[in-house]
Amino acid sequence: MGLAINAFMKSRWRQGFPLAKSVQRINNNAYAIFSLILCLSLIFVLQAEFQQKLGYIYHLSKFYEAADIYLFLLSGYFPNAHFAVHHLTTPVLTADSVIGQPVADWRIPAILNTFHHFFMYSFFGGRQQFRKILPVTGTTQLVVGIWKAGAIVMETGGERGLIAVGLYLVYAVLYAKELHDVKKVWGGVTITRKGPE
Repeated sequence: MGLAINAFMKSRWRQGFPLAKSVQRINNNAYAIFSLILCLSLIFVLQAEFQQKLGYIYHLSKFYEAADIYLFLLSGYFPNAHFAVHHLTTPVLTADSVIGQPVADWRIPAILNTFHHFFMYSFFGGRQQFRKILPVTGTTQLVVGIWKAGAIVMETGGERGLIAVGLYLVYAVLYAKELHDVKKVWGGVTITRKGPE
């Protein structure tokens, strides 16, 4: 299904569907607010029972982000590899790192991720003033995620955290490529160089 939509959208590259673009803008702004509320909840709601429930909500939100890729495609945007791979595989990362795991192992990376998503989805929703902070919040969440996953691997002798480390390293490579290739960001999609001109 995703490949079919992708092939179709390549043929309609910057057109997309007007209704999808409107829905996407509303979706982005709503998800930015959701991300901020979840971030603040992870910071200030400290009871263990509620933290575990917040972990499940955080995990489920990653499935929503994976589905959001299709809305980007239908809106006429072609997300870069980092954005697409990250959003399609994060449910695997959170299943490995969050569900059934100690809150102390995933809380800080989840706070940083939801904080980044507040700014990122606000930017996608039209708040251009957040453009400059995105590399800072994106890099911070990635570095802390790699550090935390690596620490878990070391603490458990590799019994936990290997999937997270592997995915984080894939994200790091794709993110480095994105930063290298970026020419301009428009409407939340990284437009990369076409090659020698």
